[in-house]
Amino acid sequence: MAWPLISTRERHPKLGPAERRRLRALLAQGAVAQGFRGEVWTCARVARLIAREFGVHYHKAHVSRVLKALKWTPQVPRQRATQRDEEEIRRWRTEQWPRLKRGP
Repeated sequence: MAWPLISTRERHPKLGPAERRRLRALLAQGAVAQGFRGEVWTCARVARLIAREFGVHYHKAHVSRVLKALKWTPQVPRQRATQRDEEEIRRWRTEQWPRLKRGP
């Protein structure tokens, strides 16, 4: 006789409907309003926000499921800063770096 694959306990979400509505409102305020630097919502940041506001701990990899349920998507920060000045970097590499490499 095969055993049925039925769980004896139901799994309940860690965040209830009211908490998810509040999370959506917090996300809508923006990352800077929640104390983060820059307006990018990464899974790690959302996990920290959930832990701080609700006392519930999610692994950052599982936060994407919560965001998907809220119709949000995690954002990936740009690898380069938007303020990056390529000409200034080129100048520093050709003028300053050789002097520093030589030593005092």
